[in-house]
Amino acid sequence: MDAPRIAFSGHPKGQSPSSRHPPGHDYPAETVYGNAGVADDGFRVDVKNHIAHLDARGSMSAENVRGSVEGSLERLGVKKAWTFWCYSPDESTPLEEQVGVADGWYRRGRFEKFGLSNFFPAQVRAWLAICEEKYYVKPTVYQGIYNLIIREFEQELIPLLREHGIAFHAWQALAAGFLSGKATTGRGVEGTRYDSAHPFGPFVRKKYDRLQYHNAVKRLLDAVEPHGIAPTEAALRWLCYHSALGEGDGIILGASKLEQVRQNVEAVARGPLPDGVIGVIEEVGKTLSEVGGNTTDVM
Repeated sequence: MDAPRIAFSGHPKGQSPSSRHPPGHDYPAETVYGNAGVADDGFRVDVKNHIAHLDARGSMSAENVRGSVEGSLERLGVKKAWTFWCYSPDESTPLEEQVGVADGWYRRGRFEKFGLSNFFPAQVRAWLAICEEKYYVKPTVYQGIYNLIIREFEQELIPLLREHGIAFHAWQALAAGFLSGKATTGRGVEGTRYDSAHPFGPFVRKKYDRLQYHNAVKRLLDAVEPHGIAPTEAALRWLCYHSALGEGDGIILGASKLEQVRQNVEAVARGPLPDGVIGVIEEVGKTLSEVGGNTTDVM
């Protein structure tokens, strides 16, 4: 239960999202964090609206948001979360109701900030328009997929967020493990999300198991090998020092093992990448953009 604290020992504390939407795996992060007392140890813990079986319909209704917020805070053992995330657009609840519900729980003091995730730019604009009309609390953070092969948000979404003072938090920084190179080389995929036996394999393979992405990873591997840099380290360092992320933005680091958390934190601390590696990454980004291969379906 002390793993969340041990992993960041000697490093600055940060935010910790407690995702609870994967089917069949509801609430484990919140329970672990609550038992470990990570909020008492200086971490800012985020919560999300509960989405059952990857179906967001109804998840932002007044009743369901109440259950999400109160249930999460109880499991975490806190009275207030740092951020409450609307994790995905709810297409069955009227948008004005969703915005009003979020505002109501904010004014009750149950979270410090409100964030959107997996919204397209037009959906972000629609949410903001209601906030401005009704004087509701605006989202101040956005969470979305962004890595060195998925960069479409640089075109429209990130400029929109900048216009409204909304921070961007990048997730799938390693493209769900694809940027490790294992899926491309075929070595070491056993037990990963690219293993045909993995329950989430179909989701990640549909997104990343594409020829243009494999070609991109091959070029990345060739570029980093002479420098003794692991491809995953290059991906994290690119995000931190060379991407469109700026002051106030963030990167969500995931891991299945404690050692991976340490490795990720240490990799980021090594600083900017060599110019030659950056040149290859930018060439790869341009190539993917030209063939329409750097886009995402958001989720």
